[in-house]
Formats: sequence, structure tokens, C-alpha cells
Amino acid sequence: MKGSEIVKVMGKQSILELIACLQEQANVRLALFQKIILSEIGSVETLLNILVPQLEFTVVRQVPKPDDTFFRESVFKNGFTEKIMLSTETTIFCSNLPQELFKDIIEAKEGIGSAIQKHKFESRREILYLEYDESNKKLSRVYDLIINNKLCFRIREVVPTKNWKDICKGIE
Repeated sequence: MKGSEIVKVMGKQSILELIACLQEQANVRLALFQKIILSEIGSVETLLNILVPQLEFTVVRQVPKPDDTFFRESVFKNGFTEKIMLSTETTIFCSNLPQELFKDIIEAKEGIGSAIQKHKFESRREILYLEYDESNKKLSRVYDLIINNKLCFRIREVVPTKNWKDICKGIE
């Protein structure tokens, strides 16, 4: 793979098969932590809170769009190193959200996973694709989050691949 290529894999395979396919096509070996983040089917936020005692969550930007959606960018940082562990870009489909969840999400005080857990909503994740961007040293996955059989969120989670050992300092 040349240094400026982006490799995207998608399909009906299991997430583990998609990860293997991404590694093969991008000719890259992912760290265990990166594979865990990509394969997580529950709340990534919960997983990060377990791994990083000083996890910090920040909504960087949240703006309404004219099509009854919001666009939201957020980051999860390792509070020990101040390095970004995960960043997200989310399209929020406002009219599909239950009202109490919508209120919490728009307040932007907590992550989407925490808000869903707080209200005890059942959700499912449909992975659209995984992507490896060699030139920007980023690994990402894009998925739809469905609640009550309605598309509520389209989320892109980005995991940095550069300086990974520095990012993970302080993880027990």
C-alpha cells in the first residue's frame, strides 16, 4: 500500500473478518487495543472508562443542520497524557430520537453511549465500514445506531494510529 491510500472494507462478514480483511488490504498490523475498539459492540465509552481511569469527554462542536439533524464532534482523552484516544463525528437524526434521549444528547454533557445507558434504551449497531488512512495515520469505523427500529445516529469513530504507545500511557 502506498503512503497516501485509504483502504475501506465493508460487507456482511463478522466484525472480526472485517478487521482481518482491513489488516490484509492495508498491509498493517493493528494493536490489540485498536482491535478491541473496532470490535466493541456495546458502549465504546464504557470500555474506555474501564481502560483509562482518567478518561475525559468533550463535545468539540455541535451544530443544527437544516434537515432536522445535528452534527456533533467529540473527543475522549486520556486525562493522564491529554492525548486523544478516540474522536467521533456523529449525525444525530433528531426526529427519530426518543424525547428524553434527545434532550440529554443536545445538552452535550455526556457521551451518546452514557445517555443511552442512563435511559435504558436498547440499541443495535450496524457497521457500515472500517477504514485505514495511512497518510493521516487514522483508523476508523462508521456505523448506524438504531433505537426502536429507527436510525438515530450515524457515527464515525476515529482511533489514532500514530504515537500509540504515548496515547496509552497510564492504562492499567
